[in-house]
Amino acid sequence: MELRLKQQEEEVNINDDNFLNAMESLESFLSKNSEDSKKRLIEAIINAEAKKSYSLDSSKREQLADKILTAVHNNVKKLEGRQNGVRFQPELIRAGMALWLDAGSAYDTYREHSLEVLPSVDTLQR
Repeated sequence: MELRLKQQEEEVNINDDNFLNAMESLESFLSKNSEDSKKRLIEAIINAEAKKSYSLDSSKREQLADKILTAVHNNVKKLEGRQNGVRFQPELIRAGMALWLDAGSAYDTYREHSLEVLPSVDTLQR
């Protein structure tokens, strides 16, 4: 399978004052162009694999692209101080559930210090 995508480039200068606005704009663009964004991410993954002589199967590439898009969405929500509307990949919920069931306080600490947005204990209990 060969992907041919029209390249779009836009230069954005990001600093402390406009970081949240830049992230919101990125998330908005990715949401409005989700299929194209996913295709472009998959193409970038394929290009990275070629440089490293490493290869994922197509389903793993799709999962990785979905995970990246979801992470951008969730982190923008977190930066805005909104926890509603955050989506979690099934793998992340399973991993969170395993850690929480094994050591609840360790999960709370990990969630508090993690760069990744993780489900709350309430979400895991549902």
